[in-house]
Amino acid sequence: NFDRHATYETTVRIPDHAWHTMGLEPLRTYRFSDIFGSQREFEAVGTAGVTLTLAPLSALVLEIK
Repeated sequence: NFDRHATYETTVRIPDHAWHTMGLEPLRTYRFSDIFGSQREFEAVGTAGVTLTLAPLSALVLEIK
């Protein structure tokens, strides 16, 4: 989020073909962890997406486990 003042809420969805390309089952539940060490983790069914909030001037890069 490059905005200095606004907080954004968004849902990140990965298409079925991307799950298959990664060799993962799109209907399975996965844990998404922030690789920058913020201790933020989310659990969601692959195709449902992950809803998250981004504070002003912040970033989030998730690893799928």
